[in-house]
Amino acid sequence: MSFSSDIKRGLCAQPVTEACCARAQLYGMLFFGRRFSGREIEMWASSGEILDTAARLCEETAGVIPSVRVSESGGGVLRVFGKKDTAKLLDCFGHDSGGVSYSLNYGNLDESCCMRSFLRGAFLVCGRVNEPSKGYRVEFSVMRVKAAAALETVLTNAGYPPLKAYRKNSCVLYYKDSETIEELLTGIGAVNGALELMNTKVYRDLRNRVNRLTNCEAANIGKTVLAARAQMEAIEKIRACGGIRRLPEELRQVARLRMSHPDASLSEIGRLCEPPLSRSGVNHRIARIMDAAHRMSASGEETGEDTKRRRGEKIQNTEKDLPDDDQR
Repeated sequence: MSFSSDIKRGLCAQPVTEACCARAQLYGMLFFGRRFSGREIEMWASSGEILDTAARLCEETAGVIPSVRVSESGGGVLRVFGKKDTAKLLDCFGHDSGGVSYSLNYGNLDESCCMRSFLRGAFLVCGRVNEPSKGYRVEFSVMRVKAAAALETVLTNAGYPPLKAYRKNSCVLYYKDSETIEELLTGIGAVNGALELMNTKVYRDLRNRVNRLTNCEAANIGKTVLAARAQMEAIEKIRACGGIRRLPEELRQVARLRMSHPDASLSEIGRLCEPPLSRSGVNHRIARIMDAAHRMSASGEETGEDTKRRRGEKIQNTEKDLPDDDQR
């Protein structure tokens, strides 16, 4: 079963204790059906629960027993035909069976509870709500233009002004804002549906936040790795030129720590220094090391290895680590 079907099943199970609200809900169900005239009233429904609810309200409200035909898919059609029965139903809603029009009788919606019941009936017949995991959307699909205009007015007066579009032969009144959808579902009595939508929204917001934080952390780690690689290449260039010995002691200390801790952040290197340094202090010394490497590269200093390579001799690097280089 879909999320929309579950909501409708829950609405059908709710008892309607006030006679005026029962009449308003039935009015919403029948007015937005296929036919609403003095000759015939016909309503199509997507489930047997909706058909049973409408049939029960017809009998309790107007003393009319409708014809109900259920299809194999579970949906079906409810019909009231014949002048006597249609006149009784129309008279119950304040319509003149002899000159009935499709204009909505707002007298059935005088009380706020009746307006909510009317919208509940409309939702049962022509409403639909998306699965929260697939996006936020509630819509009412109405075939008759005047009926769609009347529903738009009622929704607006109830505090839920809808968006409007046209699909094939129907006018679609819809909502995409999650807060408005939550309020609308709560207003018509679908509290559990509204709560499930809220829970889904909280979960999605939390998941998106975690993803953003994870992506940000991954990006920061990537930047740290690239920066560390560039720093180590600069230190290797200085060492290859024999320039480590010419660096001040505070720079040699940072260089040794960077080479021995390639994955460490600047803050972590600062804590390993003696005495400890702040991140900005380590960053300043790293910048001096990078600048020294740039100057050596720009001056064209040739390393001993470069000389051997130029002569075609085999090179065997005897420098194992920075402390040994520092001791020479």
